[in-house]
Amino acid sequence: SGKWAVAEMPQWTAGSHDSAFWGGSGISVVAGSKHPKEAAEFAQWYLTNADSLKIGVNEIGWYPSNLDARQSALTTPDPFFAGSTAGGQIVDKIFSEVTIPAGWKFPPNLDAVTNFQGNDFNTSITNHLSLVSALPNIQSQVISDLTSLGITAKAGS
Repeated sequence: SGKWAVAEMPQWTAGSHDSAFWGGSGISVVAGSKHPKEAAEFAQWYLTNADSLKIGVNEIGWYPSNLDARQSALTTPDPFFAGSTAGGQIVDKIFSEVTIPAGWKFPPNLDAVTNFQGNDFNTSITNHLSLVSALPNIQSQVISDLTSLGITAKAGS
């Protein structure tokens, strides 16, 4: 705690504040639920009520989509991410200032890419190697997988 900090991703274009998006969550009421109406009402409250979302922000570290709940996230320092900032960094302020570039698309083999990364990074960690050492193999696997899908791909330089 207190030794980490959050920063924007490096940018291809100076002055940009682009980011990728990944994640999110939702709540479902499954078929056959004993109390589907009540469960749906709870889900609606849980995901839209500002007080409920503030608990998620303050206790879990969510970045909320609800504007009312977001206000506390944009003004409350997080002591875990103190870095060089006494009292903590306001992490969600950094998140709120980035945008998703127009036209952003995930690769068609995203699930495979995620598996390659997970497997190779885990192997690196298990063998006490740097994560960077896994990148050439991940790149090779991604290219092979794209090629198997009929997509022309080659290694970057």
